[in-house]
Amino acid sequence: MRRNAGLILRSTKGYNKNISEGDTSDVKKWTQKRLDEMTDKDWSVLREDFRISIKGLRYPHPIRNWEEANLPTEIMDALKELKHVQPTPIQMVCIPIGAEGRDVIGIAETGSGKTVAFLIPLIIRIHQARMRMRQERVKDKVERHQKRKQTKQMDKDLIDEQEEENEEDSEDEQEQVGAPLAVILAPTKELVQQIDSVLQVFAKYTKRRCMNLVGGHSLDEQAERLGQEPVDIVAATTGRLLQLIERRNIVLSRCEFIVFDEADRMIDDGFEGEINQILGFMKQRDEEVEMPPPTEQSNNLIRRNDKEQQNQQQQIVQGHWQMFMFTATMPPSIQSLARKYMRQELVVTIGEEGLAVSKIEQHVEVMEKEGDRLTRLETLLLSIPPPIIIFTNSKAKCDELQRRIGEMTGNRIYSSDENYDRQLGYLGMSIRSLRCSVLHSRVAADQRERALMDFKNRISDVLITTDITGRGIDIEGVTAVINYNAPKTIKEYTHRIGRTGRAGRSGLAFTFISEEDAELIPKLIATLKELNQEVSQSLKDLENTLTRQGVILSRNAKITD
Repeated sequence: MRRNAGLILRSTKGYNKNISEGDTSDVKKWTQKRLDEMTDKDWSVLREDFRISIKGLRYPHPIRNWEEANLPTEIMDALKELKHVQPTPIQMVCIPIGAEGRDVIGIAETGSGKTVAFLIPLIIRIHQARMRMRQERVKDKVERHQKRKQTKQMDKDLIDEQEEENEEDSEDEQEQVGAPLAVILAPTKELVQQIDSVLQVFAKYTKRRCMNLVGGHSLDEQAERLGQEPVDIVAATTGRLLQLIERRNIVLSRCEFIVFDEADRMIDDGFEGEINQILGFMKQRDEEVEMPPPTEQSNNLIRRNDKEQQNQQQQIVQGHWQMFMFTATMPPSIQSLARKYMRQELVVTIGEEGLAVSKIEQHVEVMEKEGDRLTRLETLLLSIPPPIIIFTNSKAKCDELQRRIGEMTGNRIYSSDENYDRQLGYLGMSIRSLRCSVLHSRVAADQRERALMDFKNRISDVLITTDITGRGIDIEGVTAVINYNAPKTIKEYTHRIGRTGRAGRSGLAFTFISEEDAELIPKLIATLKELNQEVSQSLKDLENTLTRQGVILSRNAKITD
């Protein structure tokens, strides 16, 4: 990296600015101040403005914008391509914390920019690791050379020495094959591929080598590729990574940075054992890792060369791998993992844990009959501009709705096998035609990829799916989410509707509900009230009816959201 590529941030850790008598800088808002004018009160107001909460010992102040972060040119170029003009709150906090080598638990609403929040510190860490390895190799060679000179070897021995060093260079390179320095884990193939799409942009500019390892692709081909070329970063599902570890195609002994995205979903889906297995393959962590106390030098860090920055970071990174964990909630299982594997972690919360995003206009409508749902669905599809996501609770219902929507519009429905012209559409179709894709676990892996890409690229207007798309998948510009079948828990409700209203945008969410959803109704009403959303009279009446009948009370006893 060309510019300030070690500790690449202008740190303000522990910076306390005292306002002298007559100084009026505290009258200005923090948005109007230079970085060196910021006071403790300003930083506190900034965190309140962005609903940022941080728990833990000693942490740097957030970055206010990309320019003040003093990022390398390569990373700035990647951000420009990704059209990230301003850091999101989770990025403002996690990037400076991660750059200092700290472990992080991030709790943030969907669409908050978590991927960039961990990728930038990850790339910093890899650069530091490569520098350190290079320095260690040079030091070893110098020591060997001096030792040989002291023993007064003959010319022939000097030739042997050169050959040996060439072999060691080859061994150093070979040692990197199948030994990534960073691993990113996510619960689903689709989420891994989404992370990888962002990772590839950073890799292009920073010259880092990366791979994604997911099911649905040849295990032998992935193993062969791992054996042929060095890799810096791997994004994977837990199952596929373990398969390759067990086959000894990949080792984690060199890994310095590990990320768990959607960690709570991994636990919910039964992957806790696999997480523990993977962490067991990592090198032993130091029992205690001392974090450097804030200093005037670090407070006023602007730009220094790589060697100076590397020396400052040495006490953090040596013998210590770094862990980022992102989750929507903090259940006991996540807390247990943190206690077992993390060191002096910071818990960063953006907004309120477990709540749906507040910029989504939410409508919950009582629909007892299937015919009423179909009629209302048709009205919504004709009145809301695409792209739209429809959630159901079964694969069969997804397929049925695709057929039903075709009958509603009187037109053919899009399928990934058909040849669609972006400019002309289907010949003979009206301009109001809807093109639908279906995504669920019974759809073949390659067709699932195609369906998701077609929806992202606006080739299809409507995505009909199960909860396989309910978490983590980032599809820009979704105007509305329709829960044709209500989810079973508030957690899943939160993640479903979070497909719209992402990255600070507004969105619409419609949920069809009936007495079959009695377990959800009280908590859903409470959530709507907490977010200042309207609760329809029909929904209140349904709750009252089910309460009088004793249905809600008897069912609520079994709820374990």
